[in-house]
Amino acid sequence: MENRFRSNLTGDLPSQGGSRFSPKIIIAIIIVLVLAGAGYWVYTGQAGSADGAEETSDSTPASTNEEVLAKLSKIYVVPEGEVAQVRNAGEVMQSLADKSILGNAQESDKLIIYNSAGKVIVYRPSTNQVVNILPLNPQQSQPADTGVATGSSTAQAPNVAGDSTSTAPSEDSSNDPAPAANLTGEVRNGTTTSGAAGTLAKKLQTDLGLKTVKTANAANTAYTKTILVNLTHKNVSAVEKQLGVTAVNELPAGEKPSTADFLVIIGK
Repeated sequence: MENRFRSNLTGDLPSQGGSRFSPKIIIAIIIVLVLAGAGYWVYTGQAGSADGAEETSDSTPASTNEEVLAKLSKIYVVPEGEVAQVRNAGEVMQSLADKSILGNAQESDKLIIYNSAGKVIVYRPSTNQVVNILPLNPQQSQPADTGVATGSSTAQAPNVAGDSTSTAPSEDSSNDPAPAANLTGEVRNGTTTSGAAGTLAKKLQTDLGLKTVKTANAANTAYTKTILVNLTHKNVSAVEKQLGVTAVNELPAGEKPSTADFLVIIGK
């Protein structure tokens, strides 16, 4: 009697391992969860790819440009009252048949373009240095090119600004030459020709009215071309025009610092 009563009780209630939690139901639940997770992963992955494409569509984001300009302004006196354009040197090089037009620029460098000031500053973020300054030539007839003085000849550089507005007068414009009388200079002989530094120093004093031009020997006599280094970021366009070269802001390796406004190293 007691056993039958217990049997009736247990028979009326479903066991813990009954059909409510059968293996089929558990497997179905697992499959649904896996499919839901996979669908969410695919959706978020596609959304992330789309966002990434938007972020990389502009090779020079505004935030990066602002950081570059902020760092540049701490080591170089940038033109005031003008919004600069920033381009990747690597992108410009891809459109060049002769990459040497940009001088010693590297693909990772930034080209800072000041149209009104008529200059392109080559800035190297990896070392936080200005490695070159290129003038824009207002006399270039084709807007896709600008003239860059290299030595005694003039090479045609591309319109690094990417438009036809890069026709502003350069600092070495003959219509408005910069006064050089207040500049101090130093000339170093980088050749084996004796007395070359003294000869050039006298010529600069005579032609430009310079009051002080020191002379010395360069660190070596293997310079293949004359180099003009702008040491104080003053306007040395008159000296550039006189020598037929474009000034740089970085001393060649091995050369001692100078207290002059500019340094000329005579090459062969």
